[in-house]
Amino acid sequence: MKATGADNLSWVNDFRQGMPVVDDLTYLNHASVGPPHADTIAAAQAFLADQHAHGSLNQLDWFAKLDEARAQAAQLLRTSEERIAIMPNTSTGLMRALGAIPLQSGDEVVAIADAFPAIYFPVKSFADRGATLIEVEPALNIDLTQQVLDAITPRTRVVAIPWVGFLRGARLDLAALSEERRRRNFFLVVDAIQGVGVVPLALDELMVDFLSFQGAKWLLSPLGAGVLYASESACELAPDFQGWYGHEIDWNAFLRRDTALWQGARRYEVATHSMPSVYGFVASLSRFNAIGIPRIWERIRSLTDRIFAGLSQLPVLIVTPQPAEQRAGIVTFSCEGAGAPAGSDWASPASELFAELSRQRISVSFREGFIRVSPHFYNTEEEVDVFLAAVKGFLG
Repeated sequence: MKATGADNLSWVNDFRQGMPVVDDLTYLNHASVGPPHADTIAAAQAFLADQHAHGSLNQLDWFAKLDEARAQAAQLLRTSEERIAIMPNTSTGLMRALGAIPLQSGDEVVAIADAFPAIYFPVKSFADRGATLIEVEPALNIDLTQQVLDAITPRTRVVAIPWVGFLRGARLDLAALSEERRRRNFFLVVDAIQGVGVVPLALDELMVDFLSFQGAKWLLSPLGAGVLYASESACELAPDFQGWYGHEIDWNAFLRRDTALWQGARRYEVATHSMPSVYGFVASLSRFNAIGIPRIWERIRSLTDRIFAGLSQLPVLIVTPQPAEQRAGIVTFSCEGAGAPAGSDWASPASELFAELSRQRISVSFREGFIRVSPHFYNTEEEVDVFLAAVKGFLG
């Protein structure tokens, strides 16, 4: 099955050649875990083969690869390498960020009530140090960015939000939040795992203090490698605890105790990285940079528009905002009549639909009583239509 359309989609079909998942599944589940490209797997395996054959002989190459990861991530995010630290996952990056922010009694921390646990629990733990946690409850058909802006007060110390929500897929306006950050002078901390690799991002044009993500979803990278971005002012903060990778270690004098923290974001790194993941991460970043995120976003937007159009003809409730500027790669819906159930109701019509889709080898997610669909640029219109036909067939 090839991607077809008015535009030349040879780049999509070329990419699909390295994606064996397309031969086995209709895979529309990238908001869960993205299957890595064959080149990414080969890069990770090359590191393991070298370590297997040579131990630490080529260790300097490993550190060069970390530098390459920072450079590729900086290119993707349109910022400088000094702003990039390599992290194992989103939560670690968020905890490193929050741990550096000074907090006083009476401060407020603004968060999203239905945020994924990867950001919710680090933020709650941070707020428990003496601040008041203000949880914004997303409402259907109301701009979530405006809800967050309305929750900010003179006492707000931190706004810690997902750029794109894992459940409804609502995308916050980082430019608008950055403007409020300039005016109010709070810390803006962002979980970007559901947006990076989908929507273009230019961090040097924004006023985001920290932004964290892992590459294993939309960047189609192995589990275990990601990024913490720290702004210039955030790099002047001291991490709450210091790892040896955060210091300018002299590799010929490990017993020196007067080493300084790195001047940039590397001060937030802790210790040895999962190098197979890093090698794969670099391969993924390089390929995404070569294709270009604007091109990827145009493709994903076209596929999600097709999903919106198809679902709008069926008796379902779509809870993802339809305006392109308020969403990314996720479309979430429930079966009409099921309402918006609280918690994972495995007896709901949506759960039965999920089971039927799984039986037909169509991979989506069942989250909190909803069906979540998340296509990537390499998916085809035909794959989307297979999904829509299965939903229509189930609903009768």
